[in-house]
Amino acid sequence: MRRNQALLALVLVLTPLPALARAGGGQSYSGGSRSSSSSSHSSSSSHSSSSSSHSSSSSRSSSYSGSDDDVGHDAGAVWVVAFAVALLLFWLVASTLDYLGRKLQKPDPDDTWTFTPEPTPDFDMLQKKDPTFDPHSFLQRMRKAFIDVQSAWNQRDLRPVRAYLSDATNERFQVLLALNEREGTFNRTENLTVDAIAFARVASGQLFDTITVAISATCVDIDEDARGEITRQSDSSFKEYWTFMRRITAATKPQGAIEGNCPSCGAAIALTDRVECAQCHALVASGEFDWVLVEITQSSAPAANTSPQLREATTRLRARDPQFSRQLLEDRVSAIFWRRLSNKPNVANVGVGSVDLTAVNEAGASGDDVLTFTVAWSADNPISGTSNHHRTKLKLVRAATARTDLRLGFNSLRCLACGAPATKDVKCAHCGAVTDKSTDWVVLEAA
Repeated sequence: MRRNQALLALVLVLTPLPALARAGGGQSYSGGSRSSSSSSHSSSSSHSSSSSSHSSSSSRSSSYSGSDDDVGHDAGAVWVVAFAVALLLFWLVASTLDYLGRKLQKPDPDDTWTFTPEPTPDFDMLQKKDPTFDPHSFLQRMRKAFIDVQSAWNQRDLRPVRAYLSDATNERFQVLLALNEREGTFNRTENLTVDAIAFARVASGQLFDTITVAISATCVDIDEDARGEITRQSDSSFKEYWTFMRRITAATKPQGAIEGNCPSCGAAIALTDRVECAQCHALVASGEFDWVLVEITQSSAPAANTSPQLREATTRLRARDPQFSRQLLEDRVSAIFWRRLSNKPNVANVGVGSVDLTAVNEAGASGDDVLTFTVAWSADNPISGTSNHHRTKLKLVRAATARTDLRLGFNSLRCLACGAPATKDVKCAHCGAVTDKSTDWVVLEAA
């Protein structure tokens, strides 16, 4: 009889109970807790199970052949085995459901944001200069910028986001769209999800503040031909580093270029590829008033050149030209590179890893300063079917007596005299001013 009772108890323990928890395993999930005083964010996930005890009592009313000691020993053994098996099966099922729940559940973006960068002197300096800067709000803006740029790419129309793209970033997208059109391929994404966004680097310089955010995302990556038929489709998971810069004199405002307003006067920005506010005539993408997207790199991008010799050379150059900015010139070189690439045949799927100042030749007998930049990039050859990595060097030259004009900021592909968009001609088509090395950096050679 006791054997039958033990077997019945085992059946009751192993019989599944009605599902009372939500799909995905029913584990307990607690969102991130924020401390408003420290602007820190923590995310915790607890998976708890309540233990229940099951007891069964019965009285023997029939006889059983055998000794009472043997019966008690056998029944106790069965109970121990049943309890151990039940615990093991419960643990296996709970672990499996917990794993599936983690895989299937889409995380709340807030739970994957790093609200405060690691404490550094540069971050402290940024917050002292701009007390209204809030890390959480900043990441919200950058997430919106990321999604809006992807949407503009899908529409093949950058006008809605042009107000916060530097000249180089705008050229990059425009050239890539033109190359795709030349190849008869159109790329777009669907089901874009930002899985995580976090501060990667914060720097406060003499002229500009710089913040790089690491963005991890997933999407469906789709290529279409000119007829709109899908030629390639795949799930894509990627990580990119987006770098934003602004002048150190800028301050956080409730609405800016990312929200569609002029960061100088607050007027609505017209849907246009121009970067000048129609109301106050400010160059909204110059970085003078708000954050501007200046660079997008992959996690495998090479590190910038920070050799002592280069730092010493740029320090001496800045002593002669206080507004000299390495970042502005790297942005300009990037824009020049992309413009030149648009005329290069047999290139597709172009990616630029970095644009880096690698050498400074200070004024010698010629009286000119020469800067050497290295562009690390890769591209496919649609004819040969090969993919190659390249390093292109580009040199800029300027008279040692010339000085940097920060009025244009990251809108450097414009006439210094009137601000009109620059063309490939040395002479401005709008005001007739001539740009040469006596007034500004010009291309010396490229290889």
